[in-house]
Amino acid sequence: MATLQLKTSAELSTWLEARQRTLSIVKTTTTPRGLTLDWIPIESQVKGGTIASAPPVDAMPKRVVDPQKPLALAALELDDPTVERGPAGTVPIVRPNVDKLVGEVTLNDYRKKVGGVKVNPKRPGAKPTDPNPFGYFHATDNQDGTFYGTDFFLEVWDPQIDQPSAPGDDHSILQTWLQSYQNVQQSIEGGWTVDQNLNGDRSPHVFTFYTTNGYTAEGDNLGGYNRLEAGWVQYSNSVFPGIGINGASTVGGAQVGITMKFQLYREPTNGQLNWWVAVQGIWMGYYPASLFHAGGLGQHATWLGVGGEVCSTLANPAQTQDQMGSGWRAEAGWTRAALVSNVRNQTDLNGTMADNDGYASSDTATGSGTNPYDIQLHMNSGSSWGSYFYVGGPTAPAPPTATYDQVTFTIETGGDDLRGDSSATATIHFPSGAQTYTLKAQNAAGWGNNSTNTRTFTVSGPAQPLSAFGAITITLTSHDGIFETPDNWNIQSLTVTALGSSGAAQVYTGSGNPLARLTGSAPSLTVH
Repeated sequence: MATLQLKTSAELSTWLEARQRTLSIVKTTTTPRGLTLDWIPIESQVKGGTIASAPPVDAMPKRVVDPQKPLALAALELDDPTVERGPAGTVPIVRPNVDKLVGEVTLNDYRKKVGGVKVNPKRPGAKPTDPNPFGYFHATDNQDGTFYGTDFFLEVWDPQIDQPSAPGDDHSILQTWLQSYQNVQQSIEGGWTVDQNLNGDRSPHVFTFYTTNGYTAEGDNLGGYNRLEAGWVQYSNSVFPGIGINGASTVGGAQVGITMKFQLYREPTNGQLNWWVAVQGIWMGYYPASLFHAGGLGQHATWLGVGGEVCSTLANPAQTQDQMGSGWRAEAGWTRAALVSNVRNQTDLNGTMADNDGYASSDTATGSGTNPYDIQLHMNSGSSWGSYFYVGGPTAPAPPTATYDQVTFTIETGGDDLRGDSSATATIHFPSGAQTYTLKAQNAAGWGNNSTNTRTFTVSGPAQPLSAFGAITITLTSHDGIFETPDNWNIQSLTVTALGSSGAAQVYTGSGNPLARLTGSAPSLTVH
């Protein structure tokens, strides 16, 4: 894992101080996940103080739940009514946390997002061998036409990034792009992302992004993430770009996600157009269409993409094992690969919706590389999922006959270490009985804060099929000295991988902030 810098660069500090001076902050609060929210009067965001009218709530898609394959809505950080908020009439703006940056980060690197430059395979001037910006991978559902918005359901997962450890800030995203190419490439984007530098942790967060200038510059009314720069107008007092998502889907278990809707809507009072964005059926806010060219996103989009993006900062990105979605490739299917369902396109300014009918593409991060991520489309399926697809990687489904004789545990420690005089074990339950492995012996070197440790063990007896790997329990044993209290250990993430002659297969992956806190009174974590 890359080292977290403790010192913020003067350039970033100066930018943040200048940004903060532009906000009329009434109150500052902290969310349960550690986000700092500055609450500002809603009218202070626009000249003249008049906020646009949100589209009708009945424009939201009606979800139909399949009892055989249920999809639940994930909770968001401010869903809990006991979480502190600002006074009436104010809205939350996330304050950037530049004290938790990974690697050597310039102001330009911190603000930019260039992955969408070449994501459209039919963009003007595209070349057959033209790769993505170096380090970026995509697996995308594409459709060309005239679009005034889109909506969909995105499964939320907790992909592991920085695998193996990279010198910069990797990220993993499921998202949409609404783009236009009139005079210059312009884009409005949104979805969920795992990005340490942007969010201050490695858990999924809602995001939005826009560019007015082909990703060449970020700044007020030019482009940027969330509300790092002026341009985005916050409307909701409970859902905002940057908000943390509580919980994630699990392999073979419960599937959860978020709904998103993007709608170009004409303001009834003055006829002005705004690009509105909703999450979980709540209008978050909007981008004024006046930010964009009148012949481009100022009027409509001409390309719509939905899919996954991974960025690796390795010198050779082809070596990355960063996960897209769940980490499983699309062919793994239900409860394993990431699902995006009910993808629709808005076909006019009146809000008319039609099922997406796109084509699949994937691309590489280097000119001669391959793409370890893929996508499988099911357009106009006739099911309750409408047009849907699976997407992800790099793990391919194991052959039905594959067996595994080794197991690897990769554990990221969070903000409370595993002491040197403590020990830790992992137990896996197989049909033939439980097997316990020593992750860390007593008096072995401690596992420090924000460190990642990997241990590989041989499975006793014959090699086992993937289906034989049952419940997994991580246990802390505290060997307290005379003046010591019981140890506490924060597990930030856990990945368990089976190894065999057929290759590797993921048994479990999970993360949180933390995933679990093991203590003297609660020393174990059990996952399935």
